[in-house]
Amino acid sequence: MLSPALSQDVLHLLASGESFAIAMIVDHQGSAPRHTGSRLLIRRNGQTRHSLGGGALEVQAIRLAQQVLETGVPLTQTFVLNAERGDVGMLCGGQAKVLVHPLDPANREWLNLYRALADRLVTRQPGWLITRLTPEIGQWLAGEDGLIAGVARLKAEAWTPLLNSANRRRPVCLTQGQARFLIEPVIHPGKVYIFGAGHIGQQLASLARLADFEVAVLDDRPEFANRDCLPLIEQVTVLPSYTEALAGLAIDENSLLVIVTHAHVGDLTVLRQALRSQAGYIGMIGSRRKRDSLYARLLEEGFTAADLQRVHCPIGMAISAETPVEIAISIMAEIIQIRAARRSCR
Repeated sequence: MLSPALSQDVLHLLASGESFAIAMIVDHQGSAPRHTGSRLLIRRNGQTRHSLGGGALEVQAIRLAQQVLETGVPLTQTFVLNAERGDVGMLCGGQAKVLVHPLDPANREWLNLYRALADRLVTRQPGWLITRLTPEIGQWLAGEDGLIAGVARLKAEAWTPLLNSANRRRPVCLTQGQARFLIEPVIHPGKVYIFGAGHIGQQLASLARLADFEVAVLDDRPEFANRDCLPLIEQVTVLPSYTEALAGLAIDENSLLVIVTHAHVGDLTVLRQALRSQAGYIGMIGSRRKRDSLYARLLEEGFTAADLQRVHCPIGMAISAETPVEIAISIMAEIIQIRAARRSCR
């Protein structure tokens, strides 16, 4: 999936003037570690960012990338992921077709393309990334009104039918004449709002960022909501109080609200506001006893049983978590499960 983190990493490398390669799964069959659209960034020194699923598939992709960076010529290779056949030493039992292509920072079209992609992801504007796989590599970003940016040229009579056949939720491969295209929808991966910057909130923020979510952390304690405690999180807010915790936030169905404040009263205050929002996920930390006590109070205030059914509490998957990092992992697992379920049903 295209993500703000990936586009920002590409922009950073392009701005640094360093040539590098992208390996991406452009088709897969059967069981594979990652699906179509997954990407791996490979620098000349062999360092990587993001993932194709790890293991031998990535080792082979890195080897291809070194060759591509030497020649400047893109390569496509199909890997059979079956250890019994001895191809790449994996037990997935499927196939993955991987395209590896170079990005030259001297070509300003790449910079313009990824700037436009990053902007579209952050502003949550719909669009598609079109990659021509054959006969030669080309890439374009398109919105509903037409092409926005691209590397190489694509005439309107070519991209219009492609978008008419594209899927708004999943990548799809399409053939037009002698050319083969991969069309990927540009979808914001979701934003996790964490109310509470204590030990659990800090661990969860780091995990959510690693899982390619946009992350915001909010707390009424400046000694916790600061850059020293949350150095990698772009949006850290010190609230005057939790009374207006959601004020000014762009909460929609792609927003995931996690309530882990330092007191029951803070949890209740944020939960009241969350239930009045359009958030796609609301989770609150606490025991069943705490949940029942707070729910009873909310019912007295006029909230309905249907309102309360939106809340995941106790939050997280049942993995017998105890430490802050274990609890954060259980919460992140639940959020990832929900994101995956939504993708599969759209």
